[in-house]
Parts: sequence; C-alpha cells; structure tokens
Amino acid sequence: MLRFSFLSAFAAGLFALSSLTADDAAAQPAPETAAAPETAAAAQPAPETAAAPETAAAPAAEPAIQTSAVGEPAPDPVSTVNEKEDVAEKKAEKKPVYKASKLIPYLIITSNYATPIFLAETAQKKTKCPVIVVPEALPFPEKGTLLTVRMPGDDTVMIRAEDLSKFLAYLRPRNVIILGNSDVVPPIYTLAVPSGSKLIQVNDRAWKVNAIRLDDLLNTSPSIYHAYRTYNKQRMIQAEQAEKAQQQGAEAASGK
Repeated sequence: MLRFSFLSAFAAGLFALSSLTADDAAAQPAPETAAAPETAAAAQPAPETAAAPETAAAPAAEPAIQTSAVGEPAPDPVSTVNEKEDVAEKKAEKKPVYKASKLIPYLIITSNYATPIFLAETAQKKTKCPVIVVPEALPFPEKGTLLTVRMPGDDTVMIRAEDLSKFLAYLRPRNVIILGNSDVVPPIYTLAVPSGSKLIQVNDRAWKVNAIRLDDLLNTSPSIYHAYRTYNKQRMIQAEQAEKAQQQGAEAASGK
C-alpha cells in the first residue's frame, strides 16, 4: 500500500516536470539558423569592378569629316575650300545679263554716227541702259541687215533687223528712246517698239539740245551735257588741225 502511494507521487512529479519543460521550450525563441552561402553573398554589396580598357576615358573628339561612298576616296578639305573660293570669284565677276523678267527702265536706239554714238555710250555708262545701233543711210533695211546691241559692259550681240520687234518684246524696256531725227534713225525702226513700252523721241537737230534732253530723261544732269561739251571741243580742235594741215599741204604743193 505504501509502495503504491510512493510510485503514484513519483509519476505525478515526472508528469509535472515534463509539462514544465515543454512549456519552457515553447516559450523560448527559436535559434537563429545560419544563412545559406548564396543568400549571404547576395546580401553583401557587390565589389567595384575595374573599368574595362574599352570603357576608359575617350580622347578628345576630332572634327567630323564627311565620309565618302564605299569605294570612293574621301574628299580633300583643301580642294573643297578652293572650289568654294573659285565659285565665289566667278559669281563676283559675273556680268549683268538682262532677262525678260528683269525690268529695263530705258533702252536707246540710234545710228552709227559719231555724235549720237558718243551720247548713247555716255548715257549707257551712267545708267547701264542697253543701246541698239542701226546702220546709217538705210531708210529701209534689207532682209538680213544686222543691228548691233551693246549691253552694259563689253557684251555685244548681233540681231537681224526683222527680229528687232521680237527682241524688244523679250527685253520689255519701259521706255525706248529714239536718239536722232529721221535722217539719223529711219522711221521704220519706230514701228518695232512694242505697245507695252513708251516711245520717246530725242530728235532735235542741235546735239547740244539732245544732250540736255537725255540728262533730263535719265536723271543724270548735267553729266551727259558736260561730256558732250568736252567731246565737241575736241572735235573742233581736231577739225582745225586737220584744216591747217590741209592748207599747209596745199601751199607746199603750189610752192613746188
């Protein structure tokens, strides 16, 4: 009886001890497990890698050169600059060319006599107007008669008399000046002036008056008149010298 009571108490103590041990174990935190090698390596910051030789600091960029097509040599920068300079020089030396789209304020028609040619050329130097010279002493020009067209500068063009109306229609001058009376410029040439151009006749028999009239029309006063006075004085001097030389020759011939 006594032995049975002792065993019961011993069993109850063991049961209580085991219960306490189980509760304490449940209450204690779980031990930390070592992180896997792969996870630890991932958590650590990656070591800085040295820059590859290709990614090193690039040298200073050189001026870009246009690449030529495959199989063609690259253009020479020096020759390209020279070509551009040649083009600029050609443009600077290019002489004015009148086209149908460019307005020509004045155009002069006169004949191949000394004084009217001088006045026409003087007017051209001042205003750059074209000058058409018709042959003298041909009141009715024959077919194929050539007229001389003097453009500003040294440009000279020859046209046929029957094409004068077409040529004037092409140039479209705003004013056409007939320099000289009917003895100088035959009236038939006035018929070639197109309806879109104004016909102006400077036809006084005194060339001094015609010079003054040109100055008024072209707004060059008194340039043409002054040039005419100088030209006329020189002609008079030359005429006097020629007359004296002729007289001296006649006297020498009669003395012999």
